[in-house]
Amino acid sequence: MPSSLYASLQQKIGDLKDCFIVERDDISDYEANDHRKAVAFVLLASAELEAYVEERCKKAANEAFDRLGKSQPTTAGRGLVMWAIIRKSSDPHPFDVADVQLHRERFSEIRKSYVSSAMKSHGIDDKDFKALAYPLGFRPGDIPEQLFDLLKELSQDRNPAAHGPVNRAKRLTEPKEEWTRFSKILELLLIFDRRIEELVAS
Repeated sequence: MPSSLYASLQQKIGDLKDCFIVERDDISDYEANDHRKAVAFVLLASAELEAYVEERCKKAANEAFDRLGKSQPTTAGRGLVMWAIIRKSSDPHPFDVADVQLHRERFSEIRKSYVSSAMKSHGIDDKDFKALAYPLGFRPGDIPEQLFDLLKELSQDRNPAAHGPVNRAKRLTEPKEEWTRFSKILELLLIFDRRIEELVAS
């Protein structure tokens, strides 16, 4: 079952689609304002994605540390402890149950450090996403590679729209294709949403 945070994200992006995505029969029928609305959709929907990923990961981290405090080290809890130990690495982290309690005095510090790092991301590309997910115990294959590709592509498209004049919108894709892209991202994020719940619980 999707988390309440995921359900809220789905609703918010759906509402943005209704407000900003104009669908016309032929690409030549689109007006300049339709493209401007598509830019607004990309920027606002991207912000909602970023907020969701950050909040979902912070919530999972806090739940994992609550369990650690009760001597119930879950996959996410073990992953976060190892993340702190090998902070310089950006790869998925190996961890062992026996290592966790050796660092009990650092649990509060590690929790604050991870939550702080989650709040510092600006935008959500593939690297940002991995930096938040891997410390929680995600392994290669847990998250479809297509999600990383879509987030990277979205970030590359979003930045010019965010920092350039609005008429750059015409260089972006057909407005209704932006909704198609976000629909796919939402579909793949559901896999992430369900898996993160398992990592906190097991």
